[in-house]
Amino acid sequence: MPLTPTFIEDFARGLIVLGEREEALGEAWHVPTAEPTTGRRFVRTIFEECGKDAKEVVAVGSRVAKALGHFWPLAREAAEIVYQFEMPFVVDSGKYARAFGEGEATPYRDGVGRMIDWYRRNFGTGTARKATARTIPQG
Repeated sequence: MPLTPTFIEDFARGLIVLGEREEALGEAWHVPTAEPTTGRRFVRTIFEECGKDAKEVVAVGSRVAKALGHFWPLAREAAEIVYQFEMPFVVDSGKYARAFGEGEATPYRDGVGRMIDWYRRNFGTGTARKATARTIPQG
């Protein structure tokens, strides 16, 4: 299904513009967001940017995620947003672009790469391995 994740820095820039512009008051806005992708493509991009094989990606429906959530805290969290992957979840930021004429969205691969670089600089790969070992059930 198509979806439009928003890069956090694009979201922040959009909020700054909205906070500074009088004409933004009292309106609903969608900040700049890249063209729709799919959950599978987005997750594959994350794997590729991490240098991992993306064939490990599997789809899990809401029932399975809820059942796993009884035993696995990460699945419990994922169950709350799985609906975004079971039907189209597309944001149209055209109103924002027409009103403010600024704010080109960061391509997904660039945003994912920057997020991974930030994580590695701040936490390193050793921390990532330890966190994964604690959160993913073994056996």
